[in-house]
Amino acid sequence: MLDIGGYVDFAFSKRYNVKTIENGDKEKYKYRDGSMFNPIQAGIYGAVTVDEYSVFVRYRATNLFNPDKIAMELPEWTIGLRFILD
Repeated sequence: MLDIGGYVDFAFSKRYNVKTIENGDKEKYKYRDGSMFNPIQAGIYGAVTVDEYSVFVRYRATNLFNPDKIAMELPEWTIGLRFILD
């Protein structure tokens, strides 16, 4: 089976907790005003499914972070393997 389409995600919560390791130290950042992240994400999606296995590719067309607040951005492409556990 071939699955092709678009997607839109909306994050209704404006609170984000980010946990990371910087220079060997664990850091935790809390954002409570929604200024760092874009609440709406959109992109395209495609998958090839055989029996219980599916290989998918997703491309995010929007920015995840606000570029005027955070210079770094996560990769737009996501590639993965999914399988059904029935």
